[in-house]
Amino acid sequence: MSSDDRRLKAHDKVDSATAWRALRSADRRGAPIELGVLESDEQLSWWPTGFVEPPSPVVGELRLKLPRRDGRAPELGEDDHVLGFFQFEGATYMFPAKVRVTTSQLLDDQEVEVVVLGAPASFYHFQRRKHLRVRPTGRLDSTVAIVDEELPAEEQRLFPAEVEDLSLGGTKVRILRNREAAFSAFREGRKLAITLPLIDVGDAVPFYLLGEAVRVTGGEEAGSPVRVGVKWDPMPESDRDLLDKYVRRAEQERLRRRAQFGSSR
Repeated sequence: MSSDDRRLKAHDKVDSATAWRALRSADRRGAPIELGVLESDEQLSWWPTGFVEPPSPVVGELRLKLPRRDGRAPELGEDDHVLGFFQFEGATYMFPAKVRVTTSQLLDDQEVEVVVLGAPASFYHFQRRKHLRVRPTGRLDSTVAIVDEELPAEEQRLFPAEVEDLSLGGTKVRILRNREAAFSAFREGRKLAITLPLIDVGDAVPFYLLGEAVRVTGGEEAGSPVRVGVKWDPMPESDRDLLDKYVRRAEQERLRRRAQFGSSR
């Protein structure tokens, strides 16, 4: 596990007792739970379901209705990894689990199909930010232009950059070259234009978004890259839809890896 994975796990993990209380309370209030299932095409799909018995760590397993959509149930086999997702009082929770068996049992005098999961060992917060923030699924090169109208034209430079994280609210970029120039040029409050080549979600030509630098770090010493946190300005609905599609796909890929490896990755 990399240092980034360890940091992510430490940030995301929830105390088990707290999570179990939230899960039991959510079930009593009829809050839905969703199962994330890795399909044959390696994509993670989500299936709404519910408990057939109250969840409890003492029992050692979770029993849920086998979900169906359009007459089809997910293909689940013994020891398959799945993800559980639920919300309670404004917080979102996720847990990895293993399938023990699919079976049937009586519920309110009716026989229902049931999937039995091993009791989760760990729970994680599914990000508590206003906007879901993700790391790109692969390297995402960008350019950052300073377009502040108060600056002289010679200072409105273009810098190559790499996107380190991304959301509907903003982004963080690492300036790749011209460290000294970047260190002197980037300041909090300056207006920026950032290109985003989101080709894998249908944008064949990189588009750009406008934003404001809200945090600038690094650059003081040789080998210390300049990083810039950016808050987006209001954007066209078409750009917002494309960005939302990319962010959701990147988070889906992160969850797919968690399901596949049974870890916090």
